[in-house]
Amino acid sequence: MNWLVAALVVLFSRGKRRGTWHPEPRPEPEPPRFVAPEPPDRRAELAVVLFLGLATVCAVAFVVVYALDRLPRQTQLLGLSIGLAFAFLGAAAVVVAKRLVSQQEVEEAYGVPEHPEEQEAVVRIVDES
Repeated sequence: MNWLVAALVVLFSRGKRRGTWHPEPRPEPEPPRFVAPEPPDRRAELAVVLFLGLATVCAVAFVVVYALDRLPRQTQLLGLSIGLAFAFLGAAAVVVAKRLVSQQEVEEAYGVPEHPEEQEAVVRIVDES
């Protein structure tokens, strides 16, 4: 019985020490941003979620039509469901590219190459091979 009590005490008190002080971790500073933050576009986000949901429904419909072998015009239904799934995926990608990804261009000069000797050696190897 003593072993059982001792095991329960060790199990439940693991990691809890009395009298120890743990300093709160300091938050790490955020790295500098290349592009200024923009307010979220809720309508575009909702459109992307809607298109991805419709693509999921069409993909599930493709699997259901494929599994049900007795449907008339099964080939046309398969083509329609997978075609709509890809169309909705494409529409979601277009909305993301046009409305959610930042279009701001930042012009900064490239830094000096870190290892110019090694880069020249690589170029020489490529030219020789």
